[in-house]
Amino acid sequence: MDAPQVVVMTHALSYAGPGVLAAPSRAPSDVFLCHDPAFVDEVARTQFMQQWPGVLASSASTPEALIEDALERFSKVDKLISNDVGPALWTPLEEGEAVDLREALETMVVWPYRLLSSAALAMKERGEGRIVLVTSAAPLRPAPGFIVYASARAAASAMARAAAKELAPQGIQINAVAPNFLESAQYYPNDQWSSPQALEQLRERVPMARLGRAIEIGELILFLLSGRTDFVTGEVINFTGGWS
Repeated sequence: MDAPQVVVMTHALSYAGPGVLAAPSRAPSDVFLCHDPAFVDEVARTQFMQQWPGVLASSASTPEALIEDALERFSKVDKLISNDVGPALWTPLEEGEAVDLREALETMVVWPYRLLSSAALAMKERGEGRIVLVTSAAPLRPAPGFIVYASARAAASAMARAAAKELAPQGIQINAVAPNFLESAQYYPNDQWSSPQALEQLRERVPMARLGRAIEIGELILFLLSGRTDFVTGEVINFTGGWS
């Protein structure tokens, strides 16, 4: 019998995290170690693990500590989901400040860079690993006022491409999944996108005329990590219902 695969995922309560955990194809034998800012609180960790039996919550609050936690528990990291969440604030260029860009880059580029660096070191020692960064398709068609958000997300997608080229010879596969119009509490909450006016906007902007479902992106991420797509690396795969 194959040894269980150790999967580390960040921001488990947000963005693509709930969809990954709920996806029917998630292998029961995989061991998930999850990070979230809320997990510094023991009660939050306990509630999460009760909601998702068999899934573990880490109290680690830095990328390095999260990978160290995984290595201390399991001596390896097989798969990594860098599910990064940052505010999509509307700020016209002339009204923005450099600190806004620095904060966005810290959250959506520097944090996953540190995570990738720590995970890659462990994966290189074993000669294999699979990584998915969850970024955004927003940079493909940046909306006015979202320069900071689009710039940070574009940098993260570029980082996935560059890291994939560097680490492919070591047997490490890296791709990015870039959503837009994904149902999520952070960006497209269902309660704000279920009115007749919102549904009309979706029909006008998204060829599939609806939001992407959390489980759908979860299935895509798990497929990329499944070992059935190892020749696919350095790709940014859009999840946009045809918008891109």
